Amino acid sequence: MEIFNEELNRLKLLSIKTDESNRKIKIAVHRNHSFEMVATVLNAFLDFSHITAEFLYSDYDDSLNFTEIAKDADLNIIWLDLKRYNNVNIKTWLKERIIYLKNFSNSKILVYTTGEEDLSDIKIPDVLIADSNNIQAFLKENYLDIAKEKYSGTRYSNKTCLYIARELGLIYIPSLLCPHLKAIILDLDNTLYNGVLGEDGIDGIKPYYELLSYLKTLKEKGFFLAVVSKNEYKDVENLFKTRNDLKLKLEDFSDIQANWNSKSENILNVAKNLNIGLDSMVFVDDNIGELEAIHLTLPQIKTIAATSETKTLNTLKFYPGLYKTEVTKEDKIRTKDIQANREREELMNNLSEEEYFKNLNICLTYSINQKAHLKRVVELLNKTNQFIFNYARFNETQINSIYNDPNSCIITVSMKDKLSDSGIIGIIVAHKENELAVIDELTISCRALGRNIENLLINKLFECVNATLLTKKLCLKYQKGERNMPALKWLSSYINRSITEPKGEIVLETQNYTENNYININIIK
Repeated sequence: MEIFNEELNRLKLLSIKTDESNRKIKIAVHRNHSFEMVATVLNAFLDFSHITAEFLYSDYDDSLNFTEIAKDADLNIIWLDLKRYNNVNIKTWLKERIIYLKNFSNSKILVYTTGEEDLSDIKIPDVLIADSNNIQAFLKENYLDIAKEKYSGTRYSNKTCLYIARELGLIYIPSLLCPHLKAIILDLDNTLYNGVLGEDGIDGIKPYYELLSYLKTLKEKGFFLAVVSKNEYKDVENLFKTRNDLKLKLEDFSDIQANWNSKSENILNVAKNLNIGLDSMVFVDDNIGELEAIHLTLPQIKTIAATSETKTLNTLKFYPGLYKTEVTKEDKIRTKDIQANREREELMNNLSEEEYFKNLNICLTYSINQKAHLKRVVELLNKTNQFIFNYARFNETQINSIYNDPNSCIITVSMKDKLSDSGIIGIIVAHKENELAVIDELTISCRALGRNIENLLINKLFECVNATLLTKKLCLKYQKGERNMPALKWLSSYINRSITEPKGEIVLETQNYTENNYININIIK
């Protein structure tokens, strides 16, 4: 695709027709140099994430006296040429300006600068800091066009504006406005290496080292890696055990489907084993026929054609949904926790319920209003789709406001057992109205489901809400979505009646569950 090519062409980008059904957003650009050369091609990249933007512009303003355009914006971009500032503590000044902007706009903020000073240590909720230094290193002498600055309104060259538009449209803006992907599913032959394992043998294949290294980086950032390949499983297992130069080890993969079944069937198996939705995965394969078959049978799946190592690597680097600014504890342990789920399933199938819990030694820790957990709260609320009730996608600013409200509470539950530490897997957000605790959101990570503890885990969350807000009854907000049927099914069982309305509120009374003597429960206030 043109948008992922190493060389970008303005005319070709301008010829891309955006989808009329795209989500329409308004982007306010607060600037001290021209943004128009970026904006004219930005929608060509945003279209890949089903977004079309309208741009609202400030005057050229070095002092950043933000105008009314910020109030109507879905996203605010602060667009700065730092060369225009002399004898100014830019970090202190910019931080003050950002905080001022946040006072009258709840929208997220993207700060993009020319990069003369490193501003990455400015940490403010819902603010992403970026610069053009990587593009400068790539374009070198083609980075600036000083001769045309008086006509274009910016020191950036035409080429630089194209590459900035790609960074904004494929990486930064989707990371602020769209859910992250969860898994990268990989073919093997002529995708991760040159050669065919079944014909060339373990020693005959030639690894794509840069691609493998980048996939390792993505795995370390918390993305699942899985294999779907038409090969013998034992050959694949031996390959990753024997070739120490592959960068990836067998344990780096959360699931391996190596057999001669259709790839669509195996992708469904991966989705089931990882307990994630099809639309949260991207499938990488060199075989165009296989990709076409996936498009027909599983249209929700995103795909990448692995036509060469360079193109595959470049596409992954810019693919929307694969960019993270921070790596959490849960990101680091996610793969191990999923692998441990297979052992838990085996235990569940072979032991009685009492033996199962006794063997696992499960510990649940409920933490009430813990500031250190807020980033994970935002992450989980904005990525969980199956066990979520109200789709209240709170951003970091909103969660901080709820945390500081004495009539509200945020309670997290962490889980660990003898097989792995799952980290924070459950969240409840509630506020008090008279004598009622209104649950604005309740969500459980998909990784935690299927261990026969949902009722106990959630009921304990309800008890913690009542104890914290000094209430006796709860009101749970819900709405039906495309993928939250597991949550609504649980709720129907809990209240012992079917849920027919598309959205609503249900008054609950906590139910008495017999305490499980083999599950340890801690409460931290």
